[in-house]
Amino acid sequence: MTNGDHRITPAKTIGEQLFEDYLSGRGMGWAYEEDRSAGETRPDYRLETQPGVLVEVKDFAETDADRSFRESKGLRGVESYGRIRDKIDKAKKKFKDHRGRGLACVLVLHNSGAALVHLRSEIVAGAMHGDMGFTIQVGGVEIKPEPHFDKASARLRENVNTTISAVAIVERFQPNADLLQSEIQKRIGPPEVELTEDTIRRVLDAMEAARADRPEIDFDQVVCRVRVVHNPHARIPLDTTIFNGPYDEQVQANLLRLGG
Repeated sequence: MTNGDHRITPAKTIGEQLFEDYLSGRGMGWAYEEDRSAGETRPDYRLETQPGVLVEVKDFAETDADRSFRESKGLRGVESYGRIRDKIDKAKKKFKDHRGRGLACVLVLHNSGAALVHLRSEIVAGAMHGDMGFTIQVGGVEIKPEPHFDKASARLRENVNTTISAVAIVERFQPNADLLQSEIQKRIGPPEVELTEDTIRRVLDAMEAARADRPEIDFDQVVCRVRVVHNPHARIPLDTTIFNGPYDEQVQANLLRLGG
């Protein structure tokens, strides 16, 4: 946006602020909404990395439907594909003028309070590559579910949206949360189905005991991290060294982990 000769920078979204926290924590430089030629689209960020990366950040803000669902406290299935695919379609337009620049293009998503949107890696992969199901081998010694995708509903295919190198999620993450749950279960056993006042008291007592017994562990630590789902059809693949922080996760389309 411009005002005469002065450019007006709109307020940054929660997702953009969190993404900048992540970049700062990793010591990564960036340029925000760089000036482009007249009429050229402007992605949110250009990362000053080698190789360089263009990033568009999209937030899922709470809608009336989210608010109604949250207030109803009802239990029903949530279909997130549609809203994620809408963000992919919008990101495609922001990247369209940059296909020939030799830069990876990444859509970064953040859930700012949308109760009807889940951003687990398998759901994001399904939005990218088609509604996801699992094939299970029956009769063998080991049952290993294999994901498969309905290509008819895919937003990223061999010849469609190849400019988008990956879709990522930026989020706050408690790295020691699983360890705390393990310490609690050591003391009181597996979680109980019915949540009673006595159960809550026992859990709180176990948490206090775990903190006392393991003072070297910061169970309340919160970090920014990025989870990445790579696009195997990308014209310019995203280098796996870009988002490789200590808590980051990267997966291929088949959900196999990269880098560890």
